[in-house]
Amino acid sequence: MNDIPKDYEFTLTLEPVSPICIASGRRFVPVDYVATAQKFTVKNIRAWLARGKASVEEKERVIIGGKSARIPAEFDAYSLRNWAATTQFGNNPVFEFMRDAEGRPYIPGSSIKGIVRSAVLFAALQNHANAGLLASEIRRISEAAQQQRRPSAQWASQPLQQKVLSGVVGGTAPNRDAMKSLIIRDSPPIPHAQLALCKAVVWRYDARTHAWEPKRSGNADMAAFVEALVPDNATRFRIPIQFVLKGYFWQRDSEAGLPDSLRSVLTDERRLREVLFAFGQTVLKEELKFYNNVHAADAVKFCETCREKNAIFLPVGFSTGWTTKTVGPLLGKDQRRELVRLYRLDRGRNSIPFPKTRKLVCMPDGRQLPMD
Repeated sequence: MNDIPKDYEFTLTLEPVSPICIASGRRFVPVDYVATAQKFTVKNIRAWLARGKASVEEKERVIIGGKSARIPAEFDAYSLRNWAATTQFGNNPVFEFMRDAEGRPYIPGSSIKGIVRSAVLFAALQNHANAGLLASEIRRISEAAQQQRRPSAQWASQPLQQKVLSGVVGGTAPNRDAMKSLIIRDSPPIPHAQLALCKAVVWRYDARTHAWEPKRSGNADMAAFVEALVPDNATRFRIPIQFVLKGYFWQRDSEAGLPDSLRSVLTDERRLREVLFAFGQTVLKEELKFYNNVHAADAVKFCETCREKNAIFLPVGFSTGWTTKTVGPLLGKDQRRELVRLYRLDRGRNSIPFPKTRKLVCMPDGRQLPMD
């Protein structure tokens, strides 16, 4: 192991192929913004309250009534293109993109690391040395669920991850988690010009009527409005994401029990790129199969185009789906159905296929594309 360098850094370049939303957790209220058909402007409410010339009574009326149009333009924080092309958001939430301490949009390294972790775990479970591990863990998880009145799926797979990524059977050993050998740094700030306000609509497949249609809430589509990093065909805007492989992690005696296959992925840029590429192709294959079955022509073409690019496909952020956050594609049809039933992942509706919903973004040209 002495030939493993202490640190090795490389950069992957992220280029959005459909809107990406990594939400900060903040939901805007009407007084926070002014929307026109072309532009979405966010106000600096704190600055206006501190320095605005309006009386206290007037400020109170503006806040309570959501009258953001009365706030002078000098207190505009920023403006985005309005791809949603509406000024009426109804009761649908409006989510802010992730921002740093200075209010600049960025992509946290942790958001990228989540999908990388899924890819590494997926590759490890595909390894012939772990051929029986997934099946035995599925049996264990199923048996545990049957013994619980209300089984929770949140931590059900944690023992499996510990066995594969930490070499631990029973108990926890966070310092042995192989993913600690990988650091993914936050992206540089993203210019507001590369963001737009988008409308993400929940679409679902009805197995009874075989209809693929927007899910409704009352008389309106079930939707969310999100600030999103959007594709820019004119400038081909790209974001550098820095990866750091911490070779010293593998030089410690305590890590001697972890498999060589895992070490080879997390100490070698080429192998890690291969694992990420393979996982992305698997996700695209799964999604392409689903969209073909429900006859979602725009989404089918999108998936086919992504596969043809022969590049690493990493779904990140808001609503990237169950497939990308689990090793679901490795499960057999009966295994998946049993886990869905036991953990009520479909709320007891016996959904086939599972999951049957997707969030699609309304693009300016009318296409309905999956969120990247």
